[in-house]
Amino acid sequence: MTDLFRDTFAGQAIRLITRGHYLKYPEEQDTMFTQQILERSLSGIANLVSWTDPHDQANCCENPQNWSFFKKCFVTGLVCFLTFSIYIGSAIYTAGSQGVAEQFQVSATVATLGLTLFVLGYGIGPMFLFPFAEAPPIGRMPLYVITLAISLFFNFGSYMRMKNIGMLRAFRFLTGFFGMTSICLDVWETFAVFGPVMGPLIGGFAVENEDWTWTIWELIWLSGFCLVLLIFTLPETSAVTILYKRAYRLRLITGNVMLKSAAEIEAEDTSVRAIIIASLWPFPIVFSGIYHFDLGRNGLTFLGILIGAFFIMKPLPPAIVGSVCIVICMFWFGWTSRESIHWIVPVIGSSFFSMGAVLLFNSVLNYQGDSYPVYVGSVLAGNDLMRCAFGGAFPLFAPAMFHKLGVDWASIREKSRFAGHDI
Repeated sequence: MTDLFRDTFAGQAIRLITRGHYLKYPEEQDTMFTQQILERSLSGIANLVSWTDPHDQANCCENPQNWSFFKKCFVTGLVCFLTFSIYIGSAIYTAGSQGVAEQFQVSATVATLGLTLFVLGYGIGPMFLFPFAEAPPIGRMPLYVITLAISLFFNFGSYMRMKNIGMLRAFRFLTGFFGMTSICLDVWETFAVFGPVMGPLIGGFAVENEDWTWTIWELIWLSGFCLVLLIFTLPETSAVTILYKRAYRLRLITGNVMLKSAAEIEAEDTSVRAIIIASLWPFPIVFSGIYHFDLGRNGLTFLGILIGAFFIMKPLPPAIVGSVCIVICMFWFGWTSRESIHWIVPVIGSSFFSMGAVLLFNSVLNYQGDSYPVYVGSVLAGNDLMRCAFGGAFPLFAPAMFHKLGVDWASIREKSRFAGHDI
């Protein structure tokens, strides 16, 4: 546990304040190990600081691939929780959008901009912020902590300094911009679906019993708790950054300026998200308008999407299967949403959507990560920008489309190649 805390934001702060006198690394404690480093640095290749040395103690405690099973599961759980706490911020707003429209005397479309700008924010944000995570001197952990803290600040400001609809929209955009999350692959992607699904459920009960501002407070509490966890328990996970900082420590200890990591030596020598957001809109239309559910029970219907996400966990499944699942969901949900059919039928159909979404996400994102392993953060940030651009625009016209065309035809048009034509 000492090794885990040492590599966290709080642990690194303690090392900085005490100038390395506390929470020392193995090479700072073992003089014999330092002497071995000096002896092996006679040849040029021995100056490369890497994980390949079988006698290197860092292979046991610092290399993320050699972490214990418990530590890997714990860190993965933290990143999943971070992903959930950010992605829920988009959908939780939908439960209070009607209250926003009533308080500020604006149309439903203008009130929906609070959702649109948040989604656009966390689509644009990674384009500017993820490159910092790829910089070896910085890494991922400080960026996750600092950006979440800034996002929490603007989220708090959206409540305390909210005087008009313009200020609310601005704070929502900034909250999303700095609320960048981890690269979502494999099990993390399920929590990217989990957030938007649980948002209407949690926000629905809050708005039903209090008012729409409670959706903001819930997001503040969730993000604040996540921030505390990250500060004290999230270590650095980038192997490039770990080796970079280790090489720096070894240079200070041994005085050998030739000891460098591979990143230092190399320095010397780019839409399923849109469909996820748009697909949330027919749920209140169907279950409140047709089945006469209240806000709380209407939020529970989103669990159908969540259940489907847990059935698809195998990495790199065929993307074609995911495409078929989404089409099945659209037809099933659209043409069974009527009073003559029990409400559980469209809920069951919605589970196919998350299956298809996770299948497509895993296939595309893994392919991009394998194609650009060094710059995977920037590549997936570009992917996220395009998905969020469409996802942020869909809520502006999705309610009108579902009301004018009906749930059945609108669900089909949502996936039609002619959807770009005028309705």
